[in-house]
Amino acid sequence: MNQRIKILILEHDADDIEFILHELKKRELSFVHSTAANRAEFEKGLAEFYPDIVLSDYSFPTFNAMDAFEWKSTICPEVPFIIVSGAVGEEKAVELIKLGITDYVIKDKIFTLPGKISRALKEVRSGREKKMTEKELREIEKRLAEAQSIAHIGNWEVELDTGNEYWSDEIYSILGLKPGGIKPSKENFLHMVHPEQRNEVRAILDGAEKEQKPFSYSTRILQQNGDIRYVYSHGKHVFNAKGKALRQIGILQDVTETKRMEEELKVLNKELETFIYRASHDLRGPLSSIIGLTNVSKSEIKDEASKKYFQMVEASAQKLDCTLISLVQSMTMRDMAVNLEDVDFDELVKETLAQLKYHEGFSNVEISVKNTVKDVFKSNKLILTSVFQNLVQNAIKYQDYHSGQSYLKILISRKNGGVEIVFDDNGIGIDEHLQEKIFDMYFRGTSAISGTGLGLYIVKTGIEKLKGNIRFKSTKGVGTRFTVFLPGTDKN
Repeated sequence: MNQRIKILILEHDADDIEFILHELKKRELSFVHSTAANRAEFEKGLAEFYPDIVLSDYSFPTFNAMDAFEWKSTICPEVPFIIVSGAVGEEKAVELIKLGITDYVIKDKIFTLPGKISRALKEVRSGREKKMTEKELREIEKRLAEAQSIAHIGNWEVELDTGNEYWSDEIYSILGLKPGGIKPSKENFLHMVHPEQRNEVRAILDGAEKEQKPFSYSTRILQQNGDIRYVYSHGKHVFNAKGKALRQIGILQDVTETKRMEEELKVLNKELETFIYRASHDLRGPLSSIIGLTNVSKSEIKDEASKKYFQMVEASAQKLDCTLISLVQSMTMRDMAVNLEDVDFDELVKETLAQLKYHEGFSNVEISVKNTVKDVFKSNKLILTSVFQNLVQNAIKYQDYHSGQSYLKILISRKNGGVEIVFDDNGIGIDEHLQEKIFDMYFRGTSAISGTGLGLYIVKTGIEKLKGNIRFKSTKGVGTRFTVFLPGTDKN
């Protein structure tokens, strides 16, 4: 032991005290001691010496060891109490231990005392550690329960060998029950699932038990008071080293508020979309008239300054018209159903270039196309048309007029069961600190070139709609490469 033991010796015979101390020193026990010969000294020793252990004779002129033990138990109940006496027989000693005495030592076997002191102190430390662990566990359980209550997440567990199930208090709360209100079981839970979804959830749970794979589902809970709650559950199996499933564990989360917010958001989005469609329709009519009138005015007005102003009005009107078209296109693409049809990439590229033929800067860019996908590919032509138009238009718009011959190379090939489309240009490139934002709505890489800032947002939305992905690499002053991957489908 590294720390010195504080021993309080309750003994009225000085020779017996020396006898005890001699044995303890002989065994090289590290200790300090205090002695008491009567009740008053003993009570003072307990109050001021704070012993780690008490060694007591059995009988005294005015009181006995049991009186001392009872007083010790009220002051410091955890301190071990060992009787050291020559007057206590085996039967009496056993009886005393049953009453709570830690141990006893017969004086003619005093050599056993150091070992019993060490054992008693070890048991005390072990007991303290156990109590501390239990206290810490209770604190952890309390904090976990508080966290589950705040997050509305409960946990459940199923012991596969015994079939015993456990629900945390928050599970009961989510189900609208008092903790322990019903026995945790799959059938009792299914009874609370909304009847319209009960069979579906049962099939998921039965399948998870059979296949022993992770699972998740969302459903509605019908509480006893008639309230409906939306919940999400996720679970998995716990296996031993040999691969045998021991338990099923999982969580149940109340997502009612999230569900309500989603529904409210859907309504707001629908109202916003309706507003955009109507505003676009109502605004594009007058815009078309303005553009037409400016064209007529430019041919009839001779004053150069006036012509310049009309050109500026026309440019602004066309820019607003493009913005309205892009907004409607982004809304349409986000909400449209993806219907697969035959896509001919040669024809798609040809149509795209024909539509952009009169775009400003088109004639300055040398566009080359290499398509090795000659068989039919199933995809959505409307979305792919929008993707091609926006990416080709970007290459034209952001070409580098000072680098010599501008080019755009389009490569279409089969890859990993799908199709890879590469758009490689030698344009002005994108600043590194802006690259993470290029797919954001209304982002524009430079204010020097007009645009709505919706092109790449529409491209990414469309590609994700097709379950594909897009990545890019760009170097300022060198160029940009966009790589689009479209996965194959069962119909391809």
